[in-house]
Amino acid sequence: MFYSQNPFPWESPLPPFPPPVNPWKRVLRHNSLIVCGALLLLLALMTGTPFVIYWLGQLFPVLGEVLSALPTFALELGDVVLTIFILLIPCLLMVFLLEIPAEVAFPRKVPKPRLLIPGILCCLGMSAVGVMLSGYLQALLATVLGVIPVMPDQSPPYGVLEAMFYFLQIALLPAIFEEMIFRGVVLQSLRRFGDGFALVVSSILFACAHGNLVQAPNALLTGMVLGYFALRTGSLLTPMLMHFVNNGIAALVNLGMLYLPAEFYELLNSMILPIYLVLGGLGVVLMFVCNEGFVPLYTTDTGMGSREKFGRFFTTPLAIVYLLLTLYVTALNFAPI
Repeated sequence: MFYSQNPFPWESPLPPFPPPVNPWKRVLRHNSLIVCGALLLLLALMTGTPFVIYWLGQLFPVLGEVLSALPTFALELGDVVLTIFILLIPCLLMVFLLEIPAEVAFPRKVPKPRLLIPGILCCLGMSAVGVMLSGYLQALLATVLGVIPVMPDQSPPYGVLEAMFYFLQIALLPAIFEEMIFRGVVLQSLRRFGDGFALVVSSILFACAHGNLVQAPNALLTGMVLGYFALRTGSLLTPMLMHFVNNGIAALVNLGMLYLPAEFYELLNSMILPIYLVLGGLGVVLMFVCNEGFVPLYTTDTGMGSREKFGRFFTTPLAIVYLLLTLYVTALNFAPI
């Protein structure tokens, strides 16, 4: 188990007599401040880094000339390295401030195939449900408000080298570093307050981090599946592989738009959702046949009900600021019809 009845599982035991104030309440708010503060830093780095690079190029023209003279390979590699640092810094900061051991934050148990394979299939199926939900939401917003949500451009590039870096950015890096953040330190640090609570909070934060309503419904639903199988297998490797397969197929399909005949690509694109739904149903069947179904999540007695836990987590100052900023970024990603 990666949770304990002790709200400080990696510190000294609680005193033998109950304290006058429930310590879980203070620990939960402390957890919220650190997690949401780190996610605010992540948001600042993701949005601010391009402006900083542009500003440095304007301030030091020589730097701009050097960057423009670099080959495409060097620029793409630099972008990958920069992305890794942007994702890694807030993650490690959370680990340090929460004082959570690395083996707790990033459980590395090898997942069993009888759980991993259904997990991948269930993730694909839930991704299809998320895409359909996003489509319904877009139609509703278009009808009621006359706007549609948009997402950052992820159009595939031309060229073999560019395609390799595109696949790396879309499939591999998110599968590693987003999982380290959300199914790693965020989910695992909140398990002390109950697995169900940790699963829902980490999925909500994961959806908010995408900053647009095209991806957010999908991220929320797949985040729940990724988190469940992370808890069920006791391994961060499980959601990493699930995430990689899901994003990798999407990246390959997008690249197919450039290299496949138009008729064949349209046929393939129209078949993706039905195939995903069938595979998701197969994953559910395999869970019941091979793994006794979807077992209930573990609960802990913290002296707080679910409503109080969610309220205490999402009403800290940094949590409120993070939610408002992500709402603002989401509102920017709307376009009139």
